[in-house]
Parts: sequence; structure tokens; C-alpha cells
Amino acid sequence: MAHPPSLPRGVGPRVYVALSGGGAKGIMHIGALKALEDQKAQFKGLSGTSIGSVIAALKAAGYTADEIANPNTNESLMEKIAGIEPGVRRPTDFFGWGRWPLIWSLRFAIRNLGFVILAVIALLAYPGFALWVVGRNPFTAPVLLWLWIVGAIAALLVLTALLGGLGSLSRFKRVLNRLLQEKCFIRSQIERFI
Repeated sequence: MAHPPSLPRGVGPRVYVALSGGGAKGIMHIGALKALEDQKAQFKGLSGTSIGSVIAALKAAGYTADEIANPNTNESLMEKIAGIEPGVRRPTDFFGWGRWPLIWSLRFAIRNLGFVILAVIALLAYPGFALWVVGRNPFTAPVLLWLWIVGAIAALLVLTALLGGLGSLSRFKRVLNRLLQEKCFIRSQIERFI
């Protein structure tokens, strides 16, 4: 990026940054901020949605891209986060126990939507099919009933998990608040909030 001729040397362009959501895109946002920092950009406004809002808030509080995640030293805020919330060692730990497999399952379901639709139709049509088979062979009734109950319970568990959300935001909010407080306030002010 060439230096704009209207700006004095050592002063970068004024920028307003809007960052999008998308989970892992947060890493790309950090790289974009690093590139702007290298150009001595003057950040005049920061906004974002989802993970973009988190990165924007950290930057607005005064964190540099290297403080958030530095690929050269392999240092990131995760070390500081682990000190604030001991159960969090990786970003996926914010989802809580059992939530990451649920997210993986949902991604699989979205990629294989045709298969999922067929499975739902089969589960709904199963009682009629079972009655037809039982009419021909009554000894299969307990097995078919057991299979249908297991499928229905599995479907209810997934639905309950989805309605409950993919993760609790309370841990994440607590950590983000603490990170922002540490950067924005002096130590004596922080202790009043805790």
C-alpha cells in the first residue's frame, strides 16, 4: 500500500473498520488489523458482528493485533483467558462440554441435508411401517418399537440442545469483560468491579 501523498510521513490513513461474523474468520480479522497497523492507520471507528464485534471491541480497547494473536511467537490472548477462566484452554471450550460434537453434527446435517430429510421422513413414517410389519410377523413388534423410541429420544435430545443454544455466553461475557477492563482501566478501578 503506497503512502497517501496528502498525509505527512509517519502518519497513516484514517480508517473506519467493519468486521464480519463467522467464527474462524476472526483470525483473518486479526491479520487485516495487523496490516492496517503496519501502515500506521489511524483507527477512527470499529464495528463488527459476532466474532467481528469481539475483535473490534478488543482493538477499540487498545489491544494490538499482536496482543490478540501473534503467529510469529505463537502467543495469543488464550494464555490470559486461561488465567481468567481456568476451564478454557481453547476457543471451543467456551461452548461447554458436549456442545462441540453437537456443532459438528449440525454442520454434517447441513452438508447432507438430503440424508437428514430422508431420516426425518423415515422416523415419521416408521410407526406405519412397523404396524404393517407387525401385521405380518407379530414377534418383531418389540424390536421395532424399541428402535422407534430410541430414534424419537435422540431426535428430542438434539432438538432440546438446539433450543438451549450451542453454548452459554456467561463464561465468554465474563472473560471479555475482564479483558476489556484490564486494558481500559487502571488496576484500582478494576478491583472495584470484581
